[in-house]
Amino acid sequence: MRLPARVTLSLLSSTLLALACGKEEAAPATPEAPLAATAPAITVKAGEKHLYRYFPAGGTALKTANSLDDVPSASRETVLVIPDGVDVPPGLAYVADLRQPAADGTYPVKVLTQAEFDAAMAAARPASPPAGAATAGATSAGGRAAGSRRPGSGTSTAQNAGKNEVIMFSTSWCGVCSQARRYFKNKGIDFVERDVEEEAGAAEEMRRRATEAGLDPRSLTGVPVIWVNGRMFPGFDPNQISRALKPG
Repeated sequence: MRLPARVTLSLLSSTLLALACGKEEAAPATPEAPLAATAPAITVKAGEKHLYRYFPAGGTALKTANSLDDVPSASRETVLVIPDGVDVPPGLAYVADLRQPAADGTYPVKVLTQAEFDAAMAAARPASPPAGAATAGATSAGGRAAGSRRPGSGTSTAQNAGKNEVIMFSTSWCGVCSQARRYFKNKGIDFVERDVEEEAGAAEEMRRRATEAGLDPRSLTGVPVIWVNGRMFPGFDPNQISRALKPG
């Protein structure tokens, strides 16, 4: 998926989405079985209690619908389904075509790997707005103004003076970002989160900090990208983060 300011979807191999634990248990992966075979089967039809993520017409940030009927007709070809009560195996996602149901009312749904999901969302995403234009938030429930910072643990960068400075550049849909977010909170690490889709200037700040850290901004092809005390880490590696943090 192409993000504003040339930031693309994460191609990391960790968890794609953070979902509630479900009732169904996935079969263990084996060398002979494809990864998709580990995903529990789901049905997608009117009345199912899933969440649906889609690109609105003319929009470049994912929107969320609480029911299938709330997904606009113009956005139904490629829809990310967050299934209710299902623990999705890491690295997989359910993507449905909601344009035409089968005779039994169900819609076709595919289990995609991370790379396949990236490609599907990239094809579904409308053209990006002009550079510098503010983008609508993928999830408006947070109510944050464009350009605002989201403190991950209630602590801003200014308050972190003399302590660890941790900034995570992320998107609302990114499962690896969710994994990193949980890690920081579980470890009691204060951090600031900036959504490169939702916040005007976030992607530009990410590239600027990459340059300061000695990285070519063009190498940042996904999220999360994490700044820790002057060092920039594409992706999420707890060991790298731990080594970059100040003791204490």
